Amino acid sequence: MILFCNNNGWAISTPLSAQTAAEALADKAVGYGMPGVRVDGGDVLAVYEATREAVDRARAGEGPTFIEAVSYRAAPHATADDPTAYIDLERVEEEKRNECLGRYERYLRRASVLSDEVAEQIKQEALDELRAGITAAEAEPAADPELIFTNAYVDPPRSLRDG
Repeated sequence: MILFCNNNGWAISTPLSAQTAAEALADKAVGYGMPGVRVDGGDVLAVYEATREAVDRARAGEGPTFIEAVSYRAAPHATADDPTAYIDLERVEEEKRNECLGRYERYLRRASVLSDEVAEQIKQEALDELRAGITAAEAEPAADPELIFTNAYVDPPRSLRDG
């Protein structure tokens, strides 16, 4: 098993520092008898390497791994959230310029691995897959509400049973 935590430093509007005294969430893994790894969540290669190592451990029967990918939340938590009350808007703009996809693209271009033509082809393929996924999802039948009683509750609360 691999437990992957995308730690953006917040739980809605509550900062991580108000939730735990731990320096890093990965430090908590030791209490569960597993290794914990902390990586820069904006570094595609660091995340890949940590995940590959965790997969190798799991497949070798060496138990679970907890991966904490530290990132920065540059967008509201939800549509009802107003992050301007608790974040630094200048930092948001700085972090947006350093987000993972753009950062990786710049790396690949510096390494002369990615050209404009290949980048455009990749973006088009991703858009095509996204559109196909949306079409497939929209074609799915509506979920049976009774499944909540079969798959989520042993004893459904009275408000759901009677409502």
